Amino acid sequence: MSADTKQVLIVDDDGEIRELLATVLRSRGFHVEAVGDGAGMRATLTRMKFHLVVLDALLRFENGQTLAEHVRQLNIPVLMISGDPSQLSAMSERHVEVMSKPLRMSTFVERVRAMTDPA
Repeated sequence: MSADTKQVLIVDDDGEIRELLATVLRSRGFHVEAVGDGAGMRATLTRMKFHLVVLDALLRFENGQTLAEHVRQLNIPVLMISGDPSQLSAMSERHVEVMSKPLRMSTFVERVRAMTDPA
């Protein structure tokens, strides 16, 4: 992996969505780690550095908003994704970038690129 490769952590409890997002980003040159829950996220964050965390707002066993705050305390940008508009509006008020599911992959990749390489 080159020094310019941007590292993205995807946290989503839906395995199909998690793998789809990871595959799309890898095909665009990103280094991607993907986990299914908050415990996996915290463990991965302790052993690797990331330029961005893509986080599902509605994980089964943990509150996405709480996890987003943890990530932001590490000075890592968060892109919150959810199919529930109320979750997204609450997070945008906390200065977290948000995207609504279903995602358009081209828009998703553009947003990830912009957040990992601010001009």
